[in-house]
Amino acid sequence: MIRHYVAQCTRLTCLVGCLLLSACTTNLPNNQLAAEDLKAIKNYPALIKHYKQALQVSANDPLIMLNLAESYWLANDIESAQFYVEQLQQQHYQNAKLYYLAANIASESGHYQQAIADLKQAQQLGYKHSDLFIKLGIAYTYNQDYQLAKQAFNQARLLGHDEIGVKNNLAVMYIAQGEDQVAVDLLYPLYLQQPKLEKIKVNLAIALLKQGNQQLAQHILGRQLSAQQLEQLQAALTRNVPVPNQQQDVDHEQI
Repeated sequence: MIRHYVAQCTRLTCLVGCLLLSACTTNLPNNQLAAEDLKAIKNYPALIKHYKQALQVSANDPLIMLNLAESYWLANDIESAQFYVEQLQQQHYQNAKLYYLAANIASESGHYQQAIADLKQAQQLGYKHSDLFIKLGIAYTYNQDYQLAKQAFNQARLLGHDEIGVKNNLAVMYIAQGEDQVAVDLLYPLYLQQPKLEKIKVNLAIALLKQGNQQLAQHILGRQLSAQQLEQLQAALTRNVPVPNQQQDVDHEQI
């Protein structure tokens, strides 16, 4: 059942001022500027085309192949991303971003033990962003290694990761453990602060339904589910029947 709770959070793009952009990028070559601009506006088809053209000029260039793999991942073309990742792995290319991307693909395929190994390798090679620990915590949660999952989520928090993302993942971990009240205690204050966040509403409703509190779950979800659908969901949760994926994090995020 845990498999159906874990994985998705919000995708947010940070916009900076033109002056700051020019100050940070004046030394970058024009083609790199073009790629960064395409990534910033999430024009992934154009980004893929950009790197495929670059690959035609510099065949088998590992960095171009890695950027192309990332571009496919961002565009939700998992098969193509995996193809280029595997090509680089066969070349024994050592790169932190490659292992992080490989871990994301492994998680997408349900290979969580492999994802854990890839994430640890990415960390050893210098990948230091907090999202690595979120991904690690999710993989541990799928494997029911809850103590390690909690440690990973807390490490992400210590590194400044978004509080909502951390708490939401922790809450789903507690739901998977059967500690529904702990999950409610984490999610309910977030719901009061930001009642329109779908990921919080749905996970909170699941925790409440597992407690048998259908009335509050109905209130939180509003018109998203009918009373009959809520009853069916509550019955499924009681029988440990899988329910749709609700743990959320940055999905196919910029790496």
